[in-house]
Amino acid sequence: MINQSVPENAQMKSQDVQANLQLVNTYASIMKSPGLLEQVSKKINNKYTVKELTDMIKINSTSDSQVITISVEGEDPKEIVTIANSIVQSFKGEIPKIMQIDNVYILAKATFDKDAPAVKPSKGLLLMVAAALGVIIGIIIMFIRHLLDNSIKTADDVEALLNLPVLTIISEIKEESVFTKNKRSGSRRKRGR
Repeated sequence: MINQSVPENAQMKSQDVQANLQLVNTYASIMKSPGLLEQVSKKINNKYTVKELTDMIKINSTSDSQVITISVEGEDPKEIVTIANSIVQSFKGEIPKIMQIDNVYILAKATFDKDAPAVKPSKGLLLMVAAALGVIIGIIIMFIRHLLDNSIKTADDVEALLNLPVLTIISEIKEESVFTKNKRSGSRRKRGR
């Protein structure tokens, strides 16, 4: 939470509150500034560059509020907590020098919760999307193959294409039936002798 200091005997006016609200965006920009993020990078032993930290950090403020929320996304939860707390501490140390504001309060520090579920990627959602896409793509491929198939499959197809009557149909002979017929005829010959 950020607000301007008010002398003890003075009353805070609505204009002061409105000015503080308008400055929240400025504070958010300062939090993502290269100078501040360079300090944070040094605190975490330069594991992330300023550019990587900028991409990991999201700063939000609710409308009509002087509260700023910092969200950090990354792979290692413990590092994320360290980064979020380092940003707040660096900001709290630098903002009095930059904006002459001495009333910066940390409402809640980032904490590590080992039981907290991962925010991204949502495995359940990814599985559902992948399954749905697999079914849709399979149906599309099947439909296209059916449309492009111009092979002759039945006697009716021959009559329709050639305008000639079908005189006979030779059924498909499977290898299994040939072997079984040969075995039967061989056993009959032996019995007949």
